[in-house]
Amino acid sequence: MSHRFHLFLVLSGVVLMGFSMSLFYTVKPIEGTEKELARGKLLYNAACVPCHGEQGKGNGPLAVNFSTKPTNMSYGVYHNRSTYAGKYPTEYDLYHTLTSGIHFTEMPTFRLMTMEDRMAIVRYIKSLSLKFQDTSWYSPADTMSFEGQVPPTPRSLQEGRRVYVTAKCDKCHGLDGTGGIAYAMLDDDGYPRKVIDLTDPTVYKFSDGPKDIFRITMTALDTWALTRAEQWDLANYVWSLRSIDQYPSAYEK
Repeated sequence: MSHRFHLFLVLSGVVLMGFSMSLFYTVKPIEGTEKELARGKLLYNAACVPCHGEQGKGNGPLAVNFSTKPTNMSYGVYHNRSTYAGKYPTEYDLYHTLTSGIHFTEMPTFRLMTMEDRMAIVRYIKSLSLKFQDTSWYSPADTMSFEGQVPPTPRSLQEGRRVYVTAKCDKCHGLDGTGGIAYAMLDDDGYPRKVIDLTDPTVYKFSDGPKDIFRITMTALDTWALTRAEQWDLANYVWSLRSIDQYPSAYEK
């Protein structure tokens, strides 16, 4: 067999394999008309590509200068959501992030866009990840409830400090909440995850109050073993750490 013919067979096999794989992975988005997706792509290219990149991998030309790396949307993993751990965000979750931006990061608000244009971008963003395109990759949305909210009273803060320790939040965030590096926890790219300093107001990317802390801990962590009151007490206490001149610190006995 000549080397030229052998090369032809190898290349043919690669092409056929790539074609068969494309058939396996190419599925229609579960929402959005072709017209809406085309509009979303046009807007995405104009507003999002500089940071998130053409394929949504967080590697746009401006991303190298950012303190917070843009989300790699090809993973389909989003932390700002109203669904429980292990679930993917609702369209409204993505729409809310696009509308509000992310505090203290380079992600701006796109509130000046029309609602229709923002939703078109959301639908296009979903098309960048296989996890949204194939319904076998995710479960139907199971959004959380905010029932049973507990006000941040001194008693709630004291109870929340107890829960903070018993739930082992201090193992990553530290007893004083100042954080560090959790080498046993990896981010989406396989690097040790930086644990935020809960006493620093500038790192609360998705939080405007205890209600958001409650949402984040409920959607990202195994806190469902706690009672609803304990979950709210914990949220109140974590939020209080950013104002330690007003509330007791974790060191207080």
